[in-house]
Amino acid sequence: MGEFLITGLGVLGFFFAVTTLICWINTLTPAFEKGLVLGATCIVLPPIAFLWGWAKAGETGLKTNMLLWTVSLIPAIIFSVFVPQIADYVANLVA
Repeated sequence: MGEFLITGLGVLGFFFAVTTLICWINTLTPAFEKGLVLGATCIVLPPIAFLWGWAKAGETGLKTNMLLWTVSLIPAIIFSVFVPQIADYVANLVA
């Protein structure tokens, strides 16, 4: 039972992580259209891409992308922090 829970949470966390990756890539296209330096900065520093995307969401048509990125980023961070701890806890219960 515990292994199924850990696997399910891992798959869910992976889904959110892939969603954030896709949203980040979608933000890079308008960033590169604004300039090579901005695009390269957004590749090297994804938080800059996130902030720039929100700042220019209305102007670049990224509002839906940024909402999806925000909504998926929060659970991705939570799952990446807590799933390993839950896995350790379940492993200790089983052992």
